[in-house]
Order: sequence, then C-alpha cells, then structure tokens
Amino acid sequence: MEYKEEVDIVTEADRASEALIVSRLRKYFPDHAVLAEEGSGYSGTSGYRWYIDPLDGTTNFAHSFPMFLCLYGAGKKTMRWCWE
Repeated sequence: MEYKEEVDIVTEADRASEALIVSRLRKYFPDHAVLAEEGSGYSGTSGYRWYIDPLDGTTNFAHSFPMFLCLYGAGKKTMRWCWE
C-alpha cells in the first residue's frame, strides 16, 4: 500500500484490477477511450469513453472492511457531467 496524496491510498489490488479491466476493454472495444483512476487509460478513435475506478473504497479494502466495489461505466465523449 502507498499514498497517492496525504489521505488517498492505492494498493496492488487497485493496480491489478485496473490493469485487468483496461486490458479487457482494449481487447473488446479497441477504439474506445479509457479514463482510469490509476492512470492506465488511453485515447480512442470512437465517440465513446469508459470511466474506471478499479477499487472504490480502497481504504475499506485495505482495512478488511467488506464495503468496496469496482466502478466503471461508459458514455459518449461529448456527454457533459453535472454535479450538484
């Protein structure tokens, strides 16, 4: 386990999960872009982008608290996100 920022940890499980997800997306959707939290994403030529958080709840995972998940989704690159 290491720290990305003062309170933001990253584990080997984060990296392994992201590597697996990104490799599968590259295999099945080679022209889609991927934006991945740990940085292994890439640009694509289609109008679609995948958003990956390989281990949402890393702190829980690192402390063996069973409340974590793999979070991913796809959308059109032109899609605008609105957070309130």
